[in-house]
Amino acid sequence: MKQEHKISEVWPATPVKVVITAGHAATTAYSLIEKLREKHPNWDLYWIGSKHAIEGKNVTTLEHKIFSTLGVAYHTINSGRLQRKLTIWTIPSFFKIPIGFFQAFWELVSIKPNVIISFGGHTSFPVVVAGYILGIPSVLHEQTAAAGLANKICAPLAKVVAISRPSSVKYFPKNKTVLVGNLISKEILSVGKKVKKSSPSTIYITGGSRGSQVINKAVEEVLPNLVKNFKVYHQTGDLDFNHFNSLKSDRYFPLDSLTPFEVMEIYKKSDIVVSRAGANTVSEIMAIGRPSVLIPIPWVQNDEQNKNAEFAVESGIAVLLPEVDLNKENLLSRISYLEANWEKMVKTYKSEFSELDKKASSKLVSLVEDILG
Repeated sequence: MKQEHKISEVWPATPVKVVITAGHAATTAYSLIEKLREKHPNWDLYWIGSKHAIEGKNVTTLEHKIFSTLGVAYHTINSGRLQRKLTIWTIPSFFKIPIGFFQAFWELVSIKPNVIISFGGHTSFPVVVAGYILGIPSVLHEQTAAAGLANKICAPLAKVVAISRPSSVKYFPKNKTVLVGNLISKEILSVGKKVKKSSPSTIYITGGSRGSQVINKAVEEVLPNLVKNFKVYHQTGDLDFNHFNSLKSDRYFPLDSLTPFEVMEIYKKSDIVVSRAGANTVSEIMAIGRPSVLIPIPWVQNDEQNKNAEFAVESGIAVLLPEVDLNKENLLSRISYLEANWEKMVKTYKSEFSELDKKASSKLVSLVEDILG
């Protein structure tokens, strides 16, 4: 019989140190932290990421706001990125890239972690590369139905690449790629599915943790129409919050940013979701069965948001609204379609991958345990 050892027996004197890093993956990282705290409360957890959510704007990331409250030591680096659009921040951001590498080395040498868990994004790239040079093993997790640029570049340096959807496997080395699903927090899973709509129906509109000014503009145009028939919770992001807060009413509730606990409460109230097509949002709406209008970001790596949206559309729980077609008439028509077909969609959509996602946090932690022990 194979002898098994507890992690505490392998490192009897020094706690295991885990560095988690990402460019923007607050929801996914939160789900992982939650599971690590549950299974290994004695492990020391560190986050290496950015402090600011938007280049050139004094907008704090959701990770920076909530992770310190979870007992995670927060370390910031000023990693630059290769921007797809030319702005006044393109050159300064480019010259931050070597600074990010230096800072990543410094943080890892100071922390001396046993393992790095990366969720991709520009901030994760220098951390994984520095970790490889220092001999620290990395586990990558790809949330999308495609592959992010940082994860693709870092894959040869990683011990394991965990993917959320089978369609991602073609982007990574097959001998180190494992299908685990996309991580969902226990708070979101506790929301459950609705069997009956609210009266009036409630719409939750979100552009992700940082908000979407494109969606915000469209919402402002349709808001008078929406509040006649719906209650509306609208996550605007920090940049537009003050403007939309001035429009607040007994049927319209603007929100700047939401913690996982606050998102849980909004999901419980919601009947319909209007959102970008980030991997985490798609996983959540499928897990809780909320009919949705998905508006993918058109310029992201490998068209990943469009692929995420198509995945949800094929399941029967969502309709697609390309950004190029985002206008007052099209947005209202899709919301009306969901309202009219709500019961049918909730009862008949295919939720197979939701079952995979519900176990993803445990599977990812098991991969980390295998590397450590």
